[in-house]
Amino acid sequence: MHAAGFGLAPPQGGAVAEGGGGEAASAEVLAFGPVDGRVRWSSRGPGAATLQVGGGRWEKLALGAFALDAALEPAGLHLTGARIPLLDGALVLEDLAFGWSAAGWEGRGGVVLEPVSMPLLTEALGLPAMAGVMSAALPGLKLGPGELVLDGTLAVSVFDGWLQASGLRVREPFGLASHLTADIEARHIDLAQLTETFSFGSITGHIDAEVRGLELSSWRPTAFDARVASIEGDERRRISQRAVENLSALGGGGALAAVQRSVLRLFETFGYRELGLRCRLANGVCEMGGLGAEAEGAARADGGFTIVRGGGIPALDVIGYNRRVDWNELVARLQRVVAEDVSPTID
Repeated sequence: MHAAGFGLAPPQGGAVAEGGGGEAASAEVLAFGPVDGRVRWSSRGPGAATLQVGGGRWEKLALGAFALDAALEPAGLHLTGARIPLLDGALVLEDLAFGWSAAGWEGRGGVVLEPVSMPLLTEALGLPAMAGVMSAALPGLKLGPGELVLDGTLAVSVFDGWLQASGLRVREPFGLASHLTADIEARHIDLAQLTETFSFGSITGHIDAEVRGLELSSWRPTAFDARVASIEGDERRRISQRAVENLSALGGGGALAAVQRSVLRLFETFGYRELGLRCRLANGVCEMGGLGAEAEGAARADGGFTIVRGGGIPALDVIGYNRRVDWNELVARLQRVVAEDVSPTID
């Protein structure tokens, strides 16, 4: 091969991009080139592959140049290792072995993601800028027909805390009906950094969060049980007018009592003692709840659930009333909250 190029087109019905001539062209989800080297692969005995890859692209992420050496068998291959530059880090492949059977490709190996800067990663993906780094150690990668299992943890240092995903399993990763399952845990997330990044208003303090039983179909959430709660401690905890209004909107209309709305006119920030929110997604509906201190599924005397319990001076509570919310409507509310980026109007 000399200056060859390779690409993986999206599945039928996937995204397309405009070509240079104005015609719709397939937007490759994975591409490599230029590729130089030689592949000796025979059905009669062992062979070898030695390649120099000038670079590549995975979705919106650019990949740097790397070398690839593999031992080939009539129905399989073994790759001792490769280091693929990715932004300011690298994706390292370790001891990968793949074989072909009547059922399809099967194999195993290890993958390490060397620390990648979150500011560079979020910029490349077109996401709000985030501080921190992302890394991963996945020693037990397993590939089966139409399935990818990652035995290990994907870790992200972000918002002065950390987040890790475990139990990652992907079916049809490049297919039209891709399906991912995982569990996610986050600890000591700085709310001030988080709310500033997503223009949600201002909340100070730290939270822990967990997402159990996460399922994505075609990379869209279809099921999970998520909880967010403020951590214990004596740190200063304040919440702004805008954040109060936005949390109230997520909890359903009328989440603030009239007397508390009058207080909003007088102060820009309020003290709070604790914060908690839960969403259990199933069948397109999010069952919502508040502070974990409230009994499971229990309601207040007024039928609501407490999202923020006030504390200090001045203080106010944020109460939610809609326990069952359409997931698409909840996502739309979040998008409007982030997109508007304006100060609330208090009636």
